[in-house]
Amino acid sequence: MKAIILIFLIAIGEAGFSQSKDSTAIDNLLRALSSQQFTYSYSLKSVPKFVKRGIKKIEGRKFRAADKGKKFNATDVSLHPARPFRRIIYIARSGNLFVITYEQGGFRTPYKSKFVHCDKKKISSIVTLQVPYHETIDSLEVALARKENVVITGPFD
Repeated sequence: MKAIILIFLIAIGEAGFSQSKDSTAIDNLLRALSSQQFTYSYSLKSVPKFVKRGIKKIEGRKFRAADKGKKFNATDVSLHPARPFRRIIYIARSGNLFVITYEQGGFRTPYKSKFVHCDKKKISSIVTLQVPYHETIDSLEVALARKENVVITGPFD
């Protein structure tokens, strides 16, 4: 199953990202998620450093996020410069796949899930989806199955 996830994520990366719904890609992701068993955490501290470094290398900036339930900058205006503009909803891990779901401060659609696939201690791909609010992989699967308000936005926020 890890091979299926990797093939899906590589195919998405090579095809480029669009702001429109990509039904086939979402169906492939849904199949990959449904065959996994995930463990959950609610703090960015649970994500290995090599994953955080990989996200930073690809996105060009440090991925900062407040832990679930903690304060963050929920608007476009930085009223509290020390607070990040993201807050973790959950982090799910299954083998070499991390799903980091968070709310994004600002005017844009605020909920995103970042899929990070690793090969040993190296990032092989990152895909970011704009998604409706959800708190578990099961509820993410429901949102993906409905294909409502789900957009592949790419590796960048």
